[in-house]
Amino acid sequence: MKKIKDPALFEKIRKFLTEDMPVLRKKSPNTVEAYRYTLNIYLVFLCKKHSKSLYNVTVKDFSQKNILFFLDWLIEERGNKASTANLRLRHIKRFCRFLMDENILMISELSAIQKIAEIPNASEDTIKFLTIQETKLILSQPDTSKAIGIRDSLFMYLLYDSGCRIQEILRLKLKDFFVQNGTAELHIIGKGNKFRITPISKELIPKFERYCRHYHKSSTYDDYLFYTKRRGVCSQMSCDTAQTFIKKYGIMAQKLNSAIPHVHPHLFRHTRAMHLYMAGMPLGLVS
Repeated sequence: MKKIKDPALFEKIRKFLTEDMPVLRKKSPNTVEAYRYTLNIYLVFLCKKHSKSLYNVTVKDFSQKNILFFLDWLIEERGNKASTANLRLRHIKRFCRFLMDENILMISELSAIQKIAEIPNASEDTIKFLTIQETKLILSQPDTSKAIGIRDSLFMYLLYDSGCRIQEILRLKLKDFFVQNGTAELHIIGKGNKFRITPISKELIPKFERYCRHYHKSSTYDDYLFYTKRRGVCSQMSCDTAQTFIKKYGIMAQKLNSAIPHVHPHLFRHTRAMHLYMAGMPLGLVS
């Protein structure tokens, strides 16, 4: 087994995500997961751009220079918007402040990092959303003759039909997809640990049942609805996994309709809200 060059750094990452954020700062699971995702993406960036293994990442890699390159990488290579890059920057700054408090990051480096300005957001005044036909085209891309296509199809349909955030979908357990008397609803734990019930179109019930026949033959109601399996162990599906296949289907749809914008999970949320509003639902109720 390879030896980690800076074990103190990875211990601080664990402490930040399991103690500091959820326990001391009382942050919601969704917020903690967002920070976890940012740190994972930053580590991926360091490994790709510096051609180093994860084992060789050290606290010195959390520098002003690297973070500036990271922001450029998010925009230019991952196609993220300025708002997403700025969110990642705020997360990294907060983590670096924690590293300084834990006496493993120098205050001079933290000061340099805190000076990094957010990317101007003026070009994002207009909210992008899909037309009904564009939405149908994207949702039709998975090959549902295969099990993986059945899974991906249900995931994207749920994103659109529920208007949920991706983390809310990923945290769903089997018991949270509630079916009774031909109707369906999702039991959601959202921001601030607030519980809500979201009605789901009855057309999704057969999709859900077909998915369960492939992926939940021997599951319990407390198992995650969407999961990945490695070496026989099932775990909650990651944001990366979901975003990867959503992006893939978006690119496939763009080949058939070049007007379709960059497809990402939150686009389904914006799209659903706009479709409801255009159908006559009051703005307050949509919100």
